[in-house]
Amino acid sequence: MVYPPTIVIPNRHHQPRAWTLVLRGLLLALGLVLIVPAAGASGPPRAEGVTLDPLFALRTHDGRPHDAATYRGRPFVVVFGFTNCPDVCPTALLELSNLMQELGPSADRLGVFFVSVDPERDTPEHLREYLSAFDRRIVGLTGDAFQILATATAFNAYFERTSTSGGDYAFDHSTRLYVVDRYGLLARTMPASMEGPQKRAVLARVLAQR
Repeated sequence: MVYPPTIVIPNRHHQPRAWTLVLRGLLLALGLVLIVPAAGASGPPRAEGVTLDPLFALRTHDGRPHDAATYRGRPFVVVFGFTNCPDVCPTALLELSNLMQELGPSADRLGVFFVSVDPERDTPEHLREYLSAFDRRIVGLTGDAFQILATATAFNAYFERTSTSGGDYAFDHSTRLYVVDRYGLLARTMPASMEGPQKRAVLARVLAQR
């Protein structure tokens, strides 16, 4: 599988300005929308537009197309990672599983999507086996390398393939949870360091939207 040479999303903390301009031009040519947070922005988080087409162009861990109609009018959470991730990814998925249990029956209306940044190894079959250890409502998503790049870019997330000992590889990647409300707006990003009760309150709030 051919990977893009550098899989890092434009952000003032990750990319020089030249790359931001190049990728913005590429995305505009593809008809995608890039949301870049303004430097020095303050105040409470506001819902932002986000392009969801790349997310719903992926395939689920059951090998099916990711159907946007199924989630129309429903909030959902997106998390990026890979199944060979030693600690961050399983910790995030376990926490999400626990949060869904704490939310009770209302969590049935919450979509939770684990987007693999390692499509070479994370086949639908492998994702299905991996996710069997977590809440059954979590959906694994995969695609080709450029589909994954487009999805991460839409959320202003980043990931980068890195070499490890023995000729193997791993990924540096965003660890935030991306919360999309029932109107398809990016309502909140939640860092891994946010306390569980705060995360539960955010999810309960988007589930209560009318």
